[in-house]
Formats: sequence, structure tokens, C-alpha cells
Amino acid sequence: MTSRSTARCHAFGGGLSNGRCCPLDTLTKADVMTFRHARTIQDQPGLPRVQRAVLIAIALRADRYGEAWPSIRRISTDTGYSESWVRQAIKQLAKAAGNRTLQEEAILLMALGTTSLAEVQRVLKQ
Repeated sequence: MTSRSTARCHAFGGGLSNGRCCPLDTLTKADVMTFRHARTIQDQPGLPRVQRAVLIAIALRADRYGEAWPSIRRISTDTGYSESWVRQAIKQLAKAAGNRTLQEEAILLMALGTTSLAEVQRVLKQ
């Protein structure tokens, strides 16, 4: 039986000096899930290019729990889009997902009688 470092690699034609067959052998389960998320995003029809790039950039930064918290600057660097384009794309994605802005949430809470106008004004000033 040949050792892994001298075995012929299925992808690159030979073993690597680190004893691994190829870079694909170094992938963790979290890496595989990240690529699956990115692929799912890529396959979404009708998704604008900027939004697609932003979602993929976030997916590629996900940890093993599927959570990612990259900054606007980091997403901008990763995608090549300006920070204002990234912010706009995130707002559009959030709205498409059914998330409400703080102002929309405040209006809903006032309509339900859960809060007062004075409380909403106080929170929005912060």
C-alpha cells in the first residue's frame, strides 16, 4: 500500500509535499456547507448581481454553525462593490425576506397599541 504523500492525486496528478492528496482533502464539514450555501445562492434565478455577490460573500465567511457577521467594509472588499452598493443590496435583501425597518416596526407597534408615539420618538432619536 502506498503512503498518501506518494500516491497519485486524483485531481492534481500527484501527492503534495504536505502529505495530502490535494487541497480538497483539507476541507472541513463547515467548508462544504459554505460551498453548498454559495452554490444555492448562485442558482437563484432573477437575483440581481450585486445582491448575489453580497450573499455569496457572507456565505463564504460563515463559521461551522452557519453564522457570519462580516462588516460592510469586508463585504465590499470581497465583492469589489462600494460600501454604499453593499448597504443598498443588504437593505433590498432584508426587505425581500420580509424584514421591516425600525420605522415600519414602530408604526406597527403603535397601530397595535403596544407603544406610544412619545416612546417611538425617543427610540428613533438614539
